[in-house]
Amino acid sequence: MPDAPMPQGQSLPTKEWNFDGFQQGNDTFSLATELSKNAVHLMNNMELYGRRSLRPRRGGEPLGNSLGAHPIDGLFQYRDGDDNDILAICNGVLKKYDIDLDQWNNIASGTFTAGLRTRGTKLRGALYFGNGVDDFTKYTSLEGIQSFTAVAAPTGLAVTPQGTTATSKYEYTLTTVTGKGESLPCANVAITNGAITLNSTDKNRIVFNRRTETEVIGYNLYGRATTGNGVTLMKFIPQVSSGATITFDDDGVITPQIWLLPEGDSTDGIKAKMWEQLKGSLVGAGVVGEEHRLFFSGTGDRYESFSPAHNGGWVDVRPGDNDMGVNGFAPFESKVIVAKQNSVHQFYFDPSSGDAIIQELITYVGCGAPGSMIVMENDVALLDS
Repeated sequence: MPDAPMPQGQSLPTKEWNFDGFQQGNDTFSLATELSKNAVHLMNNMELYGRRSLRPRRGGEPLGNSLGAHPIDGLFQYRDGDDNDILAICNGVLKKYDIDLDQWNNIASGTFTAGLRTRGTKLRGALYFGNGVDDFTKYTSLEGIQSFTAVAAPTGLAVTPQGTTATSKYEYTLTTVTGKGESLPCANVAITNGAITLNSTDKNRIVFNRRTETEVIGYNLYGRATTGNGVTLMKFIPQVSSGATITFDDDGVITPQIWLLPEGDSTDGIKAKMWEQLKGSLVGAGVVGEEHRLFFSGTGDRYESFSPAHNGGWVDVRPGDNDMGVNGFAPFESKVIVAKQNSVHQFYFDPSSGDAIIQELITYVGCGAPGSMIVMENDVALLDS
């Protein structure tokens, strides 16, 4: 509602109101105390939208009996080449609108949990969906719906020192890597009789069972340190086409990286509640149990993988805030604006190093309504807490 009563006691329209906008101009956070009398001051039970945007209204009127006479859980535009389609999720079923016959048709295997707000983003010819519960899923006009299957960690890990032994401690573990991410690690294996200095002769031989699932493309080896942060990412070991076991010798040449062990299984992708894309990578958040974490996918032909082996990974956005976690995304210029309930941040890839960077922009304004962030011209609008 406006900061001051409307002229002559008029009431706001019951359906829609076009307000003048936000004061203060570009790159400025506008608070209620800084707004003019014709600018928005307070909204209740409202959803922001802008011109040329396509947004569902949760809990509204059913979109015709042909869509199932249920509230819409997701509404999307799929545009790729000559394809320009409207998709909708209603009562857990993904449908595509046929403009020639004026009807909605079910998409094969397009089944989601009914009643959950489902969001999506378009990247490289595919539309990716997320609601925090259903498996990582994408849609293309050629292949339809594709979901991905989780794969367990490797088994049978054994570590044996080779050459001259001594009293050094070493520790290792492994995860299974698919084209979408990596598994939880297997149980750590430690030795206490390793060589003081590892080399081509005095080394640690690591042997484990090869997984046979077709989704597997390799394994991430974590290891060496038994103090401090513990084992960290050492090497991606590509999958081999045959054999019961895989062998790798740690001769000390590799310097472990900073990546710690994953806290969840992402071999079938992540179950994010919201998606965006940035410079050819997927950005997701809202994973149950990891609400403060923002995930990003890899590069090149591994743009669907969230494994550090493919330049994917995650950043934590002010963990421990005792709030709902990441609550909104908005792509803006070469960044993604990331909102929590009481803070706003920006996420981007460093143009020189490619490192993922999260920066806090403001601490006393946040996004109180999930999914309410939108981009309008050169501004980002959101509903505060």
